[in-house]
Amino acid sequence: MNEEERELLKRIAKQVEQNNDILKGMRSAERWNKFFKLLYWVVVIVAGLYAWTLLQPVFDSLMQALGELGKAKDALGNSLDGLNDSLKTITETADKIKNLGQ
Repeated sequence: MNEEERELLKRIAKQVEQNNDILKGMRSAERWNKFFKLLYWVVVIVAGLYAWTLLQPVFDSLMQALGELGKAKDALGNSLDGLNDSLKTITETADKIKNLGQ
């Protein structure tokens, strides 16, 4: 092996070591990336569950209020139906009185 081949072999070995270091760094960065991505999703899910437990009473009271509002609407509708029936009866009675007067 002459000097030129030996120098070429040293450069190749140095470059292989540099590539190996770069690959190790990339592998390490990917592991950290996966860890932080997992940590991110754990935080998001836990925060969502915590927010749900805090807002659950509010949602329950809103649902109860909506139920009561629906009952009030039904009661008002029934009252208006009764009023409509009364108006029809009054109109029919007024028509009968007109017919008797003629």
